[in-house]
Amino acid sequence: MCSRVGLLLPIHQWEVQLVPGLLQTEDYARVVIGAGRPGPYDGEDVHRRVRARMARRTLLNRPDAPELYAVIDEGVIRRPIGNSALMRDQLEALLTAARRSNVTIRVLPYSAGAHAGLEGAFTVLSFTEEIDPAVAYVEGTAGDVYIESSDQVDRYKMAFARICDAALSPEASMGLITEAKERLSHD
Repeated sequence: MCSRVGLLLPIHQWEVQLVPGLLQTEDYARVVIGAGRPGPYDGEDVHRRVRARMARRTLLNRPDAPELYAVIDEGVIRRPIGNSALMRDQLEALLTAARRSNVTIRVLPYSAGAHAGLEGAFTVLSFTEEIDPAVAYVEGTAGDVYIESSDQVDRYKMAFARICDAALSPEASMGLITEAKERLSHD
């Protein structure tokens, strides 16, 4: 990816499998990162990656913090990662994050059926400087891919808008997350 000089503007993130990294608790991140490491489990590598993820999370707390618009598939809040207590804590962290003025979290319900995000998760980053056009970012097992072509980035922006159209409102999303959290309390 080219180096960027402008300030980061809104982050638009569609996530299919996991809570977005900027919203993960440390325990959730540890389980996710540990599960995704190929070969023998290397505790030091997992620890280093978790620390880096936690450091990136502070981006949302800065005075000049970007806005985060995250849409997550309903499976993200239903899939048990770690034990029930860990998942309850993660869902509570989502509810807490959504109270911030710069964070909007929406859930795409199972009932949406076929939708514009079926091909996988992605993030669109925008910048204040015109010399720094928006970029789409896709993480994968084979590596991370940055898409900088304006036509391709526009396709991701349109897909994100269509995903938002199919997602629950922020308020209904918080209700669904609360319901999932309360269900874990009874397990």
